[in-house]
Amino acid sequence: MKAISIEIAFLTNLLLFTMLRLLCVLSFLCFFGLSLIQAQNFECLSEGSTSDAMQQAFGDLWAKKSPAIMLGIAEGVGINQELYLSLIKLCNRNLGIRHIACERSHGEAFLFNKYLETGNENYLGYEYEWSEEMRIAFRDLYEFNRTLPEGKKLVFLGIDAVQYLSPIVLTLQELVPNTRPPKEIESFVDSIKSLTLPLPRNPTLSNQQLLKEKERQLAFLRAEITTKMPYYRTFFGENYKHIAMIISNTSTFLEPGKRNTEMYKGAMMACKIFDIKDGIIGMFGSNHTGLDKKWSFASKLKNEEASLFANNTYVVNVHYERTKSFYGKIVTIENSELDRVYGKRSDTEEAELKQNTKCDNFILKVSSDRQSLVSRMDYLVYITGASPIKVLRPFN
Repeated sequence: MKAISIEIAFLTNLLLFTMLRLLCVLSFLCFFGLSLIQAQNFECLSEGSTSDAMQQAFGDLWAKKSPAIMLGIAEGVGINQELYLSLIKLCNRNLGIRHIACERSHGEAFLFNKYLETGNENYLGYEYEWSEEMRIAFRDLYEFNRTLPEGKKLVFLGIDAVQYLSPIVLTLQELVPNTRPPKEIESFVDSIKSLTLPLPRNPTLSNQQLLKEKERQLAFLRAEITTKMPYYRTFFGENYKHIAMIISNTSTFLEPGKRNTEMYKGAMMACKIFDIKDGIIGMFGSNHTGLDKKWSFASKLKNEEASLFANNTYVVNVHYERTKSFYGKIVTIENSELDRVYGKRSDTEEAELKQNTKCDNFILKVSSDRQSLVSRMDYLVYITGASPIKVLRPFN
C-alpha cells in the first residue's frame, strides 16, 4: 500500500512538472509569435551604386518643397563621405538645396566655404587630422561646386559647439576689413590679427582642463563682442552675421545634453540670417537624427511648432552590416519566410512591391524589442561593404 502511495505521488509530481514545462513552452511560443507578428520590416526600394540607388529610392523626397534631409551615420566609417557627397549632389540637382548644415562650429563651416571658393586646402583640417576619404570628398565637392552658377553654389552652415579655437580665430582674421577699427575695439581686433595659428596647447593640461580653458576664452570673446556690439557690427558690416552665428551658440562639450537644442537653435538662426528658403541637408551622428527621441536635433526640426521644417524633415539612417552598428541585430529573411510568419501578400501587394524595387527578395526583419528602429527614420541605407548599396523603407 505504501509503495502504491509513493508511485501515485511520483506520477502526480511528474504530471505537474510536465504541465509546467508545457505551460512554459506555450508561453514562450505565444510571446515569440507575438513578437514576430508585431515585428517591423524594411522593404528594398533600390540597389546599385550609391548615387544611382539613392536617386531611384528617394523619388518621394524629390517631390518635397524645401525640406530638411538628415543623414544619420556612425562616426569614423569611410563610406560615410561617399554617401554624404552623393546625397549633397542629388539634393542640389533634384531640389535645388545648397545649404549644408554640419556638426561643426560656424567658424569651421566658414573655412569650408572658403575652400569651396578657392580650392586652398590650407583652410581645411585645423587642429585635427583629416582622413583621406574626407579630403577626396571635399576635392570632389569643390569640383562640383565650380560647375554651379552664382546663387546656386553650396554653402556650409556650422550649427554645433566650438571644438577648436583655431578655426574661430582664423575666421575672425579673414573677416577683419582693411580699415582701422574704432578705438573702443582697436586693441582686441589687433590682438586677434596678431595671433599665430594653430594656437599652441598647454601639454600639462588634461583634456577636461583644455575644454574648460577653451570655454573660458569663448566666454571672454562673447562678452567682448556683446558688450561692444554696435562698434563690432559697424566695423564688420555685412560680415557681422558670421560673428553673430559664432557667439550665439552656447553649446559646450562639457554639457553634451545641450547640443541638440543648440543645433536646432543654430539651424533656425542660420535660416533667418542667411534667408534660407530652399531647405537644408546635413550629416550627423545617429544620436542627433533619431526621430523617436524628442530631444534629438532631427526630431526638433520635425516636431517643434516654430520649426521652419515642421513635418517636412526626413531622416536617412545608415546600417553597416560588417561594422558594429547602433541599430542592434538585424537579420535577413526571404519572402517565403515572410509569408509563413505574416501571411502571404495579395497579388496587388506583391505587384506593387516588385514594381518599386529591384531587390524585392531582400527584406529586413526587426524584432519587437527593436521597434524604435522603425520610428527613427524614413529611409535606411544598408551597407554590406563596398557598392552596391541597398536603400530600404520601413513598413508594417
